[in-house]
Amino acid sequence: MTRDAYELFFQEFIGENKDRFFNFGLEQTIDANEISAEKAKEEWEKLKLRLASGEQVYIRRYGAGGRNTKLYKDFYACVFENKELKEDPTNNSMPRKLIEELTGYMKKPKRGYTKIQNYQVSHVFGKTKNALAFTAPWNIVYLPKLLDPFTGHEAEGDDVTEFTKLFQKRCISKFKDMILEYNEIMKNEAPSSKLSSGIEYVVTKHDLNEKQKSDFARSVYSEFAPIPLEND
Repeated sequence: MTRDAYELFFQEFIGENKDRFFNFGLEQTIDANEISAEKAKEEWEKLKLRLASGEQVYIRRYGAGGRNTKLYKDFYACVFENKELKEDPTNNSMPRKLIEELTGYMKKPKRGYTKIQNYQVSHVFGKTKNALAFTAPWNIVYLPKLLDPFTGHEAEGDDVTEFTKLFQKRCISKFKDMILEYNEIMKNEAPSSKLSSGIEYVVTKHDLNEKQKSDFARSVYSEFAPIPLEND
């Protein structure tokens, strides 16, 4: 038997209106198409080009305080021939900057922007060590903070699973073409054999022990797995 704080909350305050609560969160989520779908597509094309041409791209830090981000830097240099991988200075500044530009909303707005509050910058599919996903316009939204607990990596339970599926389904319905392109890049440019070679290169260069190797390999295979779509 499990005592689930979210379920207790729904029983006490939401009752039979849980679907309305989830629908509210989905309807009030602000995504990269807020101003222009063409602009979102343009930013996606720029990101793909930066990775492929060896220009600067970003990921979230890896390891406590970013102490192991160097492993991913060498991995990208090996697998993608890109030596310009950078660690996001605050873990979320680059995604936040992008969603601000694509929506016109800012927490501390400058001229031309509208103030937004009680929203959280969120990655729909995670994959924050994958440079093609960390700052991908289709993967970043403003989510009402009321719903943020249902998308965090530490959240668990049936309600979290239910909302996450709805949250990701919403994104797929709006950005399917770009996500399909992302999946094709993962399948063609980062197949399992190439990922394995990159992992072995990093393991050898940094003389990682078995646990470090296992942790890094698990991270890589998760970060570079294609995003499951309906009917795949």
